[in-house]
Amino acid sequence: SFTTKERTPWADEGYEVARVQLPLDAGSPEVKPVPLAAVPKLSYEDGAERITVRGDKGLKAVIDKSTGLLTTFEAGGTALLLSGAVPNFWRAPTDNDRGNGQHTRNQTWRDAGARRTVEKVTARPLGDGRAVTVTVEGTLPTSTKSAYSTVYTVFGNGEIKVD
Repeated sequence: SFTTKERTPWADEGYEVARVQLPLDAGSPEVKPVPLAAVPKLSYEDGAERITVRGDKGLKAVIDKSTGLLTTFEAGGTALLLSGAVPNFWRAPTDNDRGNGQHTRNQTWRDAGARRTVEKVTARPLGDGRAVTVTVEGTLPTSTKSAYSTVYTVFGNGEIKVD
């Protein structure tokens, strides 16, 4: 903890100006990486409208080719997803942003993710078919068109990595 040694115009003597934050163990289980060779194999179907990845125990992941979103994620026959995550390139402005006009200057990014255009969706197997990578490529309608990509890696153990 850091405190003022003497009274200042903005704080009394001993006022705490900073302190350390320590990580809090909330009892979450330790994450242990699983070697790719140890996960079950997957199959996938590259259809006209969607890519469907299937695995053991009712694992199913569907990426819609028109939106580039993960629209279905099931395990054991149970739906684990209500809707896909839409790319978002905007953050709430801070006081400093308002002061320098950032929120106006960068307005083009506010709805860029929602108004994106998907141009290409491809799939390829990894690790002897134990994972499938689905790559979504497109453009954002920003002042100057911007390219974007989302990469979904579906693993045979049911994990999905999104880059």
